[in-house]
Amino acid sequence: MNEKGFRVPWVHTATDSRSNHNNAQLNSTVNYQGHRWCYQDYGERHFDECFLLAANAGANIITPYTLGQTGDNYWLHSVHMCNTYEWITANGTGMGNDNVGAASRSSRRLCLVGYIDN
Repeated sequence: MNEKGFRVPWVHTATDSRSNHNNAQLNSTVNYQGHRWCYQDYGERHFDECFLLAANAGANIITPYTLGQTGDNYWLHSVHMCNTYEWITANGTGMGNDNVGAASRSSRRLCLVGYIDN
């Protein structure tokens, strides 16, 4: 954290204009592949809600596989963020997607956010 109490991310984190902070606490930790991860599973959320939760924590949207765990139907960052939304399927080896029209909201999928805590 910097002198103002904000996390200094090691990678680009989610940013959202609705967020006015990036230091919300996450409720779980795990050591995986030499890194200490702070993370939280928020259950089913629309993609925009998940993105805001990540931004509020100075974190990124991740999947359980990021942490050495398993699970499907978790949001991913889409390759193209223009009304397309992607999530993992098939034990982390596949993905599903929504391709919705302008001003339409995504479906609800599982939301996991996290960051590496040095």
